[in-house]
Amino acid sequence: MKMRWNTFGILVIVVTVITVATFVGVPHSNAASINPTQDTDGDGIPDVQEDKNGNGVVDPGETDPMNADSDRGGESDGSEIKAGRNPFDPTDDFTYDADGDGWPNWQEMMNGTDPKKTDSDADGVIDSKDPFPLDPKYAKDTNANGLPDEWEQTTGLSAQSSVPTANADPDNDGLTNAEELAKSTNPLNNDSDGDGMTDAMEIRRGTDPLKTDSDGDGVIDSNDAFPLDSKYAVDLNGNSLPDEWEKTTGLTAQSSGTPSASADLDRDGITNAEEFAKGTNPVNPDSDHDGIDDATELEIGSNPKENACLSMSGSFLPFSDLQNHWANEAVSRLQQVSILPGGNRLVVGYRQSDSSAIFRPDQPVTRFEFLKMALLSTCTELTNKTDLVRPQFPDVRSSPIINEHPGSIQRRQVIYTAVLGNIVQGYTDGTFQPDSPVNRAEAVKMLTLAARITETPESSTGATVTFRDVPESAWFAPLIKTAAEQGIVHGYTDGTFRPGNPITRAEAAAIIERTMLQNPSINGYVLLGK
Repeated sequence: MKMRWNTFGILVIVVTVITVATFVGVPHSNAASINPTQDTDGDGIPDVQEDKNGNGVVDPGETDPMNADSDRGGESDGSEIKAGRNPFDPTDDFTYDADGDGWPNWQEMMNGTDPKKTDSDADGVIDSKDPFPLDPKYAKDTNANGLPDEWEQTTGLSAQSSVPTANADPDNDGLTNAEELAKSTNPLNNDSDGDGMTDAMEIRRGTDPLKTDSDGDGVIDSNDAFPLDSKYAVDLNGNSLPDEWEKTTGLTAQSSGTPSASADLDRDGITNAEEFAKGTNPVNPDSDHDGIDDATELEIGSNPKENACLSMSGSFLPFSDLQNHWANEAVSRLQQVSILPGGNRLVVGYRQSDSSAIFRPDQPVTRFEFLKMALLSTCTELTNKTDLVRPQFPDVRSSPIINEHPGSIQRRQVIYTAVLGNIVQGYTDGTFQPDSPVNRAEAVKMLTLAARITETPESSTGATVTFRDVPESAWFAPLIKTAAEQGIVHGYTDGTFRPGNPITRAEAAAIIERTMLQNPSINGYVLLGK
């Protein structure tokens, strides 16, 4: 027999009969007359909810309306159900000591220990006897100051005072002994890692007080203007903008004097400091060249560093002449890419009479074909005002005509967009020769300029690449060098690049894919599997 006070202040006597799971209940015919709020055992659950079928028997799955604690674990049925615990399992009761370590479940929960393990940190001391039950390094606190005896002895703190207090700061670094313990810093040394910055200062700055070089860039934290960014370390002009970033983005060249962090050089509504923090271009209001300025993109929640013009179609018709070809993977991947918003395919083949498709991988690419791939793959917006672009070519239509074929429209838009962007020029006779083969040097120029690829520390592979048939004095030498060092183009096994050779469709597809994968301004992640 158990006695307890129920929620109404009435002493409830509960008689537990182990061998008989029945109680004097109300017959089904009278079930409707039961007070729906009646709670005989005072466990917070009305009787009609405990005896769901009203048969006066404690059936499987029913709690006992005459016993406030059906599983006899020490917690009432109503409290268990409200907390999401099982009223039929005594081991999860709030008041039950499931692991027998001297702490009931509620106390284990309060201390963050494991209610099913007697020794949560496996240090050989049961949780209820361990002043630091979650740290296997410590298990003693004989002076009851909240600091482990082992830690006080190892750090020398115990030798400094008879009873060190947790809130004292013997090294005057702005951190209490308790905080030094939590951060694993030295309570008797205000600069635990010896990098010239106090422990408290490091914690305020977000650097690691136990590492001299938090970002691993080779410059100790006290000498690093940007100790949490391994790309930057210098701010000689003291404007809170990295000198390296100012140079790479062109901010130094565009500004007169020292660039100000609060200035907005490109007038896009974002200060230079904000441009640095967000990774956008401080001298271009539209960093990703998608036609939407950076400030608007940030306002609407889109990415100002990504020109989302690509999508993956999923299925494609394989080209029969690419089986076992070295460029099969690159071409197959590009086959799935569509250019938004029109959905034009980036790569198309040639239809055969039997409805099969071929790619002709070793066929040279024309100037127009390669230029189209270069512009579309880099998300370059094509101009509609082709008749206003100068120069114009006698062999390329510049003005629209009635019922003009879509292919003709795209042809003039691609070529004159490239002219407008200083990507291509014509020949000395004034022609463009769109259907002439493009050589490897010309292709590299078109692609690197369209993709706005420049030699930067972030994009370079770190290797110096030279080809014995690319003299430094050649106009294409720096372009080929940059593309090669970024892994976009490769030479031949004999150490040559063969700049004057026509570029094949397979070679074009390969360098287009490599460029897309590393181009920071387009969503190249749509190229699945990379």
